Amino acid sequence: MSLYYSSTGTASVAANSNLVTVAGLDLTTVQPGMTIHFGSRNKLVGDGYLIASKTRNSDPTTGGTITLVDPVPSALTTVAFIINTQSYNGTQDAFGAAEFVQLAVALTRLTGPATTLYTGSKQLSLDKKSSTAVGRVLHAIDGRNWFAATQKPSTIAGQTVESYVIEAYPDGTTAVDAIRVNANNGAVDARIEEGAITAAATTDIGSLNTHLVNITGSGVAITSFGSRAYCDRRGRFSGACTLTHNATSLILPGGKNITTAAGDTFEATSDSAGNWTVRSYNAASGAAVGGAPGTASKRNRIIDPGMRVSQLNGNNAVTIAPNTFDFPSDSWLAERAVNTTGGLTAQRIAQLTPGGSPYRIRATVTAANTPAAGDRAQFQTRIEGLDVSDLRFGSASAKTITLRFGVRASVAGNYTIAVLNGTVNRSWLGSITVAAGEINTDVVKTVTLVGDTTGTWATDTGIGFIVCVVFCGGTSMQGVAGWQSGGFYALPGQVNLLATNGATFDLFDVGLYEGGVVPPFELGDFADDLRKCQRYFWRQNYITDPLCMGQAFSGIGAYAGVVQLPAPMRAAPSCSISSPAHFSGSRADSSVAAFSSGGIAYSSPERIGFNFSGAPASSFTAGNAVGFYFNNSAAFINANARL
Repeated sequence: MSLYYSSTGTASVAANSNLVTVAGLDLTTVQPGMTIHFGSRNKLVGDGYLIASKTRNSDPTTGGTITLVDPVPSALTTVAFIINTQSYNGTQDAFGAAEFVQLAVALTRLTGPATTLYTGSKQLSLDKKSSTAVGRVLHAIDGRNWFAATQKPSTIAGQTVESYVIEAYPDGTTAVDAIRVNANNGAVDARIEEGAITAAATTDIGSLNTHLVNITGSGVAITSFGSRAYCDRRGRFSGACTLTHNATSLILPGGKNITTAAGDTFEATSDSAGNWTVRSYNAASGAAVGGAPGTASKRNRIIDPGMRVSQLNGNNAVTIAPNTFDFPSDSWLAERAVNTTGGLTAQRIAQLTPGGSPYRIRATVTAANTPAAGDRAQFQTRIEGLDVSDLRFGSASAKTITLRFGVRASVAGNYTIAVLNGTVNRSWLGSITVAAGEINTDVVKTVTLVGDTTGTWATDTGIGFIVCVVFCGGTSMQGVAGWQSGGFYALPGQVNLLATNGATFDLFDVGLYEGGVVPPFELGDFADDLRKCQRYFWRQNYITDPLCMGQAFSGIGAYAGVVQLPAPMRAAPSCSISSPAHFSGSRADSSVAAFSSGGIAYSSPERIGFNFSGAPASSFTAGNAVGFYFNNSAAFINANARL
C-alpha cells in the first residue's frame, strides 16, 4: 500500500489552518508521518502536507479530522485528495512491515503462546495452561474497553468452576459479569438489575434496559406498557395504581382491571406488535388476582342496580324542566340544571339489558339546546354514607372503587363520569367514549378510581357519594381528570346530547364495587331491592282494601289513624297526600263520607299518623274503631326520606 484514497472522499480546510476535515474515508490506517496531497484521487499533485495526528468520527467510515504539521495557505472546500503512505517510516515496505508487526503483536496478545491454529475446523483455540489463568477476547474502541469474552474460574454455589463470561465495562476499565455459563453443566446465569419508572397512563417498561422494573407513584390509571416488541419484564409496584385491561394491547389475568398495592409483583411479555400480556400477577398480601387487594368485592353499592323499582313514575315519561329533576326509577334521578331552552324527558323503559334486567332508564331530547357555561344534564344517584363508610374516603386508607354500567347512546363522543362528596366540594372526573360504531348499541363501560384521601365524606345517614353520568356540561361545570377541590361535573370535550333533537341516552346494569376487578353483573332479589328503595321513598297508590285502622274522637268529628311503613326509613319522612277528599272512613256504628279536611299529623322512620275531619253521622260514639279507605283512583300517600 503506497497511496491511500477513497473514490468519494473529500477534504476541506480553512485558509492558514492546519485542521483538515475529511469525509468519506476511514482514517484508521492513517498515521503521523504520512502526507496528504490535495487535488486528485489517483496521483500525487503538488506538495504534500505532513500529517501530525488524526481523529476519527464515532463512525470511522465517515471520516474525521487530520491535523497537519504546517497550515494550508489557501482555503479548500470538498476537494479530492490522496494520502501518500510511502513517507511513513520511510518507505512503503517499512509501512507494510509495521502493519504486519502490529497484527502479530495483537494476535500474540490475543492468543498467548499456547494458541494453536487448526486448519481443518478453522478453530482458534485459547488453551490456558493453568486453571487459575484467564483467557480473554477484548472489544474496545479507541482504547476504551466495552465488552470481553472471558474464560475464568468462578465460584458458584461454593464451588470453583470454569465459566465462560460475557463481561461489560460500564466505566471503560472495570469488568462486570453480564452473562455467565457454568462449564460443568451448561447452566446460564444472567446479571439482572432493576430500573425504576414513574407510573403514567403509558408506563413504558420496555424503554428500560433492565429486566426488573419498579413502578413508582400512585393514583394513576395505567392503560399501556408501551410498544416495545419481543420484551420480557418482571416488575413490582410501589403504590396503588390501576392496571386497565385492554383485550389487545394490555391483556390482564381474567380480562379485568387490577388495583395494585405496594409490593405486588408481575411478569409481562410483549409480542411482535408491542402488545403486552401480564402472564402472572401476585398480590403482596398473598391473595391471587380474584382476592383482595386488586379484586372487587361482589357487594354492589348501587341501590336497585337493575332499575326495577319505580314507585313514583312507573314507566311514564316525565319532563325535566330547567333547574328541576325527577326520578325515572327510584334509585336514579334525571337532572337538568340552568338550561332555559330546549326540552328533555326521562323515563324507565321496558327493554331487556345485557345483564338480564327488564328495565333501563332513558333521557330523550325533545327540543335542541345550546348549553350555557353553567348548564348540565345528567343521570345521578346518591349513596348513603353508611353504605360506603368502609371505603374510607377522606383518609389515607381510602380504597379504590370501580364503576361498571351499560349505556346506549345515539350520539358518539366522550361522556363524563363524576363522583362527588355530599357537600359537593370534592369531585373526581373521568370519561367513557361511545365510538361511532357503538351508536345505538348496548355497550358496557368501566372506570376505576383510587379513593380520595382528603375532603369530608359522610359515613352516617347523610350523602356519602354522588355518582353522575353526564350527557351535557357547560364550561363552568368542567374540571380536570382525577380528583380536585370543588364541585365539577364534566370534562372538556363532553358531548352535548341536548344539541340534537331526538337524541337519546340509556343507562342500565349499574354497579359500584370496591377494588379494580369487577365481578359479573347480577340482579338481586326483587323484594330486597324494593325494601332498600323504600328506605328512601314510599308511595301508596289507590287500593280498595283498608289503608289502616284508626279511632273516632267524641264531640269534634275527628278521626285519627296510623300507617305502619313497610320498611324503616332513613329518617322521618316528609309526607304528602293527594287530597283529604280522597280518603273516607267507616266505623261500626255509622258510615262516614269523604273527609273534608286534615292530612298528615306526624311521621317517624317507622310510621305515619293521620288526622282527618268530617261531618259525623247520628249516634256518633266516641272511641269507635274507624277504617280508612281511598275513595278516588287518583289517591296516593308519599313518604320521602331521599338523600
